[in-house]
Amino acid sequence: MKRVIFFLFVFVFISGCGTQPNTKSHYNIKGNKSVNGKSGVAGTGGYKYVLYGKLEKKGTGYSFTEFAENHVKNQPWVRLADMRPMWNTEKEDCLAGLANSRKVVCKTENKRLFRVKGLDFSLKKTAGYVLSSAMTFGLGATMPPASVDFDRDLFLSAIEDAKKRAGLTTGSINLYLKKYDKEMESFDRSYKELVSSYSVSSTPKINLHDKSGIFAYSASVFEENVRLGKNWLPTMRGSKIVKAKTIDNMLLLVKNRNLTISRNLREAVSTLSVTCTNRALPSVDYKMTCPKKVDSSKSTFGVDVVVNSISFNKVLPKYIKEEDKNITLIFKGGFFYLSNKTKSYITVDSISFYYSGKISTISKISNEFAPLSEGKLVSIDRFSLSENVISFKNVKKR
Repeated sequence: MKRVIFFLFVFVFISGCGTQPNTKSHYNIKGNKSVNGKSGVAGTGGYKYVLYGKLEKKGTGYSFTEFAENHVKNQPWVRLADMRPMWNTEKEDCLAGLANSRKVVCKTENKRLFRVKGLDFSLKKTAGYVLSSAMTFGLGATMPPASVDFDRDLFLSAIEDAKKRAGLTTGSINLYLKKYDKEMESFDRSYKELVSSYSVSSTPKINLHDKSGIFAYSASVFEENVRLGKNWLPTMRGSKIVKAKTIDNMLLLVKNRNLTISRNLREAVSTLSVTCTNRALPSVDYKMTCPKKVDSSKSTFGVDVVVNSISFNKVLPKYIKEEDKNITLIFKGGFFYLSNKTKSYITVDSISFYYSGKISTISKISNEFAPLSEGKLVSIDRFSLSENVISFKNVKKR
């Protein structure tokens, strides 16, 4: 007896209890949902681009309260190409009544989506219901089998009502969809062509004006200071989703949006952004002038560079020679050399270096040179010459 009761309990559990969707759909249209910008799919009448209408009850009937290029999940949006509901229409098996003093609610019941709950006393459900009632001593009787079904007839009637109220027919809707498809096809093709042809191919041409007269570099050293970049491009669909109360106004708004995007896109791809930086060039005082925008179709564009002056730091002569009948003094390679031309010993006590209007002296050298000898005297580094003395700022050729 226990085995029989256990078997019956399992049978009831499988056949009647719980809430689960049925894999069959009462409104099954072949083909996947269409997404604007993708290739057409089955059920869309071959249209590459589709529109949607929002089907809502108004007063005693139904109307298309809004038209749009996309749809919102779990709202009563209908694909106009085939009048397909864009929400789940699968049957839900559930229970009705009370369980543990709480009302049992079917999850997908929604009158806005034409999903209606009702008792389901099909042969299989009835058998499970009777067995459940018997095994639970009448408690199962408070939870009869139910289901939520998509009311296809009411939906189709609502579609016809909404079309009539909007003054639309299947033929007129197809005409609007053809216009929309043609408009979007042309716009998308033009958009992609403009974007794909937009490139950074122009190069700067440096117009060098050397006011110093002693600039030793090529004008090309300034090219690294110039950077070219693409402008920001508007997205293909813009920043706003187009919606309208009527389908003809919807097409007008779409066309205006496409015109605005196309105009902004053409303006954006017609130029390139230019950025110039006055990168430090050692000892060169210059000014660079760049345009903010340049024509993207041109191979070159002009950049003006004016070199005002050149600065020289730690400037020293390469070679100096001074002599009289007794000695010869030579400066080369950063050192002073002395040659004794007499037949006597010479002692050098100090040496002074006059340069650029300044003087520096080294005392107490006490270097002795034999007759007719020569040798290294001192290094230039021993002189207390400030950098300002041996540097020349902002030099120009006269």
